[in-house]
Amino acid sequence: MQLLSGTVKYTALRQGIFRRAQLCYLRGWAIRHPERSTSDYRGRGRGDIDGSDIPRPHQSDLLAGGVPKLVPFTFEPGKEWRLDQAALRAAITVRTTAMLLMSRSIPSGGYFTREDWTLIAEICVQRDLLLILDAAMQRLVFDVRPVIHPASFPGMFERMVTDLISDIAAVSIANVVVPVGITQEAVAVALDRSSETMAAYVAELQARRDLVVAELDGLPVGVPAGGWSLLFRVSDIGVDGSTTSKRLLEQGVCATAMDGWGEVHGSQYIRFVFSNESIERLKGLGAKVRKALGVHSD
Repeated sequence: MQLLSGTVKYTALRQGIFRRAQLCYLRGWAIRHPERSTSDYRGRGRGDIDGSDIPRPHQSDLLAGGVPKLVPFTFEPGKEWRLDQAALRAAITVRTTAMLLMSRSIPSGGYFTREDWTLIAEICVQRDLLLILDAAMQRLVFDVRPVIHPASFPGMFERMVTDLISDIAAVSIANVVVPVGITQEAVAVALDRSSETMAAYVAELQARRDLVVAELDGLPVGVPAGGWSLLFRVSDIGVDGSTTSKRLLEQGVCATAMDGWGEVHGSQYIRFVFSNESIERLKGLGAKVRKALGVHSD
């Protein structure tokens, strides 16, 4: 019960709405709605909007019987990723049943602004859509950006799932919240104290982001608005992700090729992860990258 109450309190603070809450955790996604069950979602239609960057939610959508339509963040070298609002509007059809979104997205670091969320909420309410939000990274945002929760927008709180299927709830709690007693207590403490400890962690990640972006200045990278990774579009210099990853490894740099992360554009990118690298270790990254790719500094 300590963990349950802590989770409800934590979620209420993030939403900016303080009411008694019943939560449903489905593989890490917190969703609530007064009238729909998961079986209703599977049978109601065939069009689903996927706004996450990672393959796992996309695959889960397919397993649930959905037909995803991917909506892009736009890429401009040296700048932040932006939601293509026109593409989002165009993707909605009469067969659309749900949006699956993530902000801050993995691995790009794309972030939905208040204007983005206003549009998303309006579409959900007008079109009677279910919103499935992966909120795992929502507080890892930089440059004093606000944490924006869609439940705080008009008409969205009332759309959250409250009637749960008991067996799904039991399985979800066992899988996601963790059944080990000592771990439950640790998680409850972490949630309760996160308001005190999160700021320093985010500041450290931002410092690493800033250094990596500075090291790669002039190269085609997308600047993340949060998180612990960024993408480099290596196709701009005539190579693919797999080739670049191998060349970088020869220089002592481990970067992930994004081949499996997108059927159309995945091979164009590599990912740099700075979650476990200190500032000192990140210094000199730019020189190693340029040497691996045969790119000279201006």
